[in-house]
Amino acid sequence: MTTAPHEESWLDAPARVSWRAYGLALLPLATAGWLPWWGTALLCVLFGLAVRWPRWEEGRLLLSLLIVGGAAVALAPAALATGRTALVGLALHYLALFFVALALNWTASRISDGLRRSRTALLAPLLIGLLAPQPGLVLALAGGLLAVPGRDERRGSGPSKPASRVWWTVGAALAVLLICSVLLPRQTVNWADPGKPPSPSTVQASPPANQATPPNLTQTPAPPATPGLQLPFQFSINNVYLPIDAILLVGLLLLLAGGGLMMRFRQQQRRKLRLIEMLMVAGLLLTGALWLAAGVLLSGGDGGGSGAAQQPVPGRDNALAAMLSNITGRRQIDISGFVQGLLWLSLVVLFLVAAALFRLNWTQNRLKDGEEQDPSGPDTRLISSPHAPLHRVRLAYRQAEEALRQHGRGRMAAETPAGYAARLSALDTVLTGPLDTLTRAYGPVRYGGRVTDEDAAGAEAATHELVTVLPTLPPPHDPPDEASLANKENP
Repeated sequence: MTTAPHEESWLDAPARVSWRAYGLALLPLATAGWLPWWGTALLCVLFGLAVRWPRWEEGRLLLSLLIVGGAAVALAPAALATGRTALVGLALHYLALFFVALALNWTASRISDGLRRSRTALLAPLLIGLLAPQPGLVLALAGGLLAVPGRDERRGSGPSKPASRVWWTVGAALAVLLICSVLLPRQTVNWADPGKPPSPSTVQASPPANQATPPNLTQTPAPPATPGLQLPFQFSINNVYLPIDAILLVGLLLLLAGGGLMMRFRQQQRRKLRLIEMLMVAGLLLTGALWLAAGVLLSGGDGGGSGAAQQPVPGRDNALAAMLSNITGRRQIDISGFVQGLLWLSLVVLFLVAAALFRLNWTQNRLKDGEEQDPSGPDTRLISSPHAPLHRVRLAYRQAEEALRQHGRGRMAAETPAGYAARLSALDTVLTGPLDTLTRAYGPVRYGGRVTDEDAAGAEAATHELVTVLPTLPPPHDPPDEASLANKENP
């Protein structure tokens, strides 16, 4: 079959995008307060490559997790030399970085789709930058706004050259904001104890000469004057744990079963593993290993240290903290058994997943043995396989959808193929014929049915027609809202 080379060449071919789309490469600058400088630089390079090549866009999430995990591993030797408290802080830091990477990739996907209200996705990098303030946040937000396609400027059409004065004004405003952000005070996050305030040497000034002697903190503090809060009942958890050997065993089984299944699928495709695919697998395995290590660290007690020296004095900071420290309940409800049961149930589910993966490995091995005993040979079965036309139609529809997205006619989130074709046909009647052919051919692929070689050939011809016609069409305009239509009808 010739569909696989077409798919490979489409994924490896550089995408034709506007220069403004490369503003996504500045988006990871919002994480400069979370990551070392080299981690932020690698994320910027990765997001720039994802704009240019579709294959890198597919692996952007896993590669981001690989970079984030590598940054956590690079900080591990210093944490090991410090002690268990630093290791617990590093585990919390990695879990926060994991969700930071997810938020950045979600923002980039929303912006690259070119849908309406995609600017709201920039709230995620804004929140990331505000949690760890640094000057790169301004450039990250500017890059995100630059990458958002405008109403009359889409990727597939040649954008009109803006006036130079406008861009000089925008550049000057960004420079002023960047200089102001450099002057802002920056406070690093103490991941070993997130609730601990900064050290007094960096925040407080020298005490006056007539200041009274501070109280002795080693003595038992007096009862707080703030009244407590009494609840009808309180939940309590005494001792909940899982055996470490069971956690390590299920993690090892999942790694072995998943790795073996991936290797079997790779052998069936009969081609070498690409560098980006190897990096994606490495990112997946590293993420699983770091999550397992973080779970073991965070479930292992208080993290060491002297409890008397680290326990805060109730009521010392503010009245709210004093009130929360005096919460009592008329009745104590012990839910240790319920939580322990949930933990054991999750462990059993993981064992069942590992068993299902091992069974899938065994099934694939039997199928491979049956293919070796078949005298017809793999080539004959591949040619006569009923899945070949189905794969051709799926690939043709995917290429057509990508071409439409690049020309500003992307598909909505909850839009069916029929509704998608009807909306585009109403905007441009020249697209009615090829879209109707593609929708009829893609229906059995999505909802089940028989696909013939004639259907596959028609879908490929319709895709070729769309790719030829789309560059000649004017840029689309967003449909007016219902409120504007009502105001226009009832002035």
